[in-house]
Amino acid sequence: MASLSSARTIRRAGVAGVLVAVLAVLAAARLLYTGQREASDAAQWVDHTHRVIEHLDDLELAVARSETALRDRVLVGPTAPAQAYPVARARAESSLAAAFDSTRDNPTQHRRLRALGVALRARFSEAAATMALIDASTPALAAARLAGDRTTGSAERVHRLLTAARDDERSLLATRAARAGAAAHRVRLESAWALLVGLGVVLASFWAVRRETMLLAAAWRNARAAEASARDSEERYRLLFASSPRPTWVYDTETLRFLAVNPAAVAHYGFSESEFLAMTLADIRTDAEREEVRTWVAAAGDAPTTSQRRHTTKDGREIDVQLASHPLTFGERRARLVVVEDVTDRRRLEAKLQDLAVRDPLTGLLNRRGFEQLAAHEIACARRARRTDALLYLDLDGFKGINDTFGHAEGDDALRTVASVIADTVRDHDIVARLGGDELVVYAAGLHRSGEGHAVAARLQAALDAHNRAAAATGRAYTLAFSVGVAELAPGDTLDALLARADTALYEAKQSRYAAA
Repeated sequence: MASLSSARTIRRAGVAGVLVAVLAVLAAARLLYTGQREASDAAQWVDHTHRVIEHLDDLELAVARSETALRDRVLVGPTAPAQAYPVARARAESSLAAAFDSTRDNPTQHRRLRALGVALRARFSEAAATMALIDASTPALAAARLAGDRTTGSAERVHRLLTAARDDERSLLATRAARAGAAAHRVRLESAWALLVGLGVVLASFWAVRRETMLLAAAWRNARAAEASARDSEERYRLLFASSPRPTWVYDTETLRFLAVNPAAVAHYGFSESEFLAMTLADIRTDAEREEVRTWVAAAGDAPTTSQRRHTTKDGREIDVQLASHPLTFGERRARLVVVEDVTDRRRLEAKLQDLAVRDPLTGLLNRRGFEQLAAHEIACARRARRTDALLYLDLDGFKGINDTFGHAEGDDALRTVASVIADTVRDHDIVARLGGDELVVYAAGLHRSGEGHAVAARLQAALDAHNRAAAATGRAYTLAFSVGVAELAPGDTLDALLARADTALYEAKQSRYAAA
């Protein structure tokens, strides 16, 4: 499923990369087209301004030539060449018309050239009148008129307007040249950015596809490893399930039907495997419990549970069992794994012991005799089942001080309180006893792992601490405390050896407490 999802992601990443790359190329092309068009327009305007300046330069040259031809006619007289002035005037008018036509985009310049045209025509009219005098053989009057023209400044006005027009065009040329340069720079910059974006998109698409490909390969390898691990785990589970010395089965939580049973269950209950698999959980319950089976299963939910029930074997015997149940998935079904411990013999032994003087009259716990009988039985069961058991040896700290300070009645009450806290904290099938004086023991049977006896000791200490806080709130003047030694059952251990090791651990714990104090 993960591989399929990764493959789809790779396809999506590839398609997305292609689409984004196409969009980037189109955007880059649009940018380039727009930039090139702007740059081309700017360059055309620069060329146009150059042509206007050329027309104005031609106009200035033609005006200068016409003035020179006029002075020559005045100074030399009628014998001077007559064609120079008309040619210069025609050239000037032609240049003015070209400049005027080229500046229609510039209203200010257009108006200035219109004024220049008026001034230029006025100047040409004055020049025509002067040359008429020369032709009439009155050179003195012509010279006087030419001097008068200079005084009135008509030629100067033409020169001033022409200079202003040329300066304005040169300023406009500088502006348009700057715009053209900026447009060209922008085109280069946008081209570079488009190239970088396109390259980035390609690299990002390549990275995404490569990453998803690597993830797909890793997912495939992990799936193969998980499959191999699952096969190994399933095989180990089958071996453990089949070789467990305790009756064990798996049942469907919906139908309550047995899905698997181990040989120990077949041997202990008397039903064959095929008979078990045709039965439901209710079929092995007693009549008193059969109607409540589904309620108990629903109440367990998805949490591990422990419980005590009564079952019926094939030959009709009723047995007391201790059940440890864990949720699991069996195939595609919701199921529970149940491990069974037959505690019928222990219950009978407990009932027998109750008929004897096996209980401590002060605390209501088992006394030494009762403890030794039950603990010896549990040690034998532990050897057969290869389970982990532990013994906790407890001794009250400061008990003599309570007796001396508050009296023996208060000391007895303190002892009963500690015994009650311990009995309420341990599991129902754990054995709690008073060996004598202020010495108590707990036999914890069927622990989940080695070292868990210390966890039991920690729970007892936490429970006593909680009791002390509650008692302090009511005004009790002393605090209850105990030291504990923990010994785990070892192969070949007798009860005496286990007690001796726990007593040694208790002594070391007391020494540590005193050293810390």
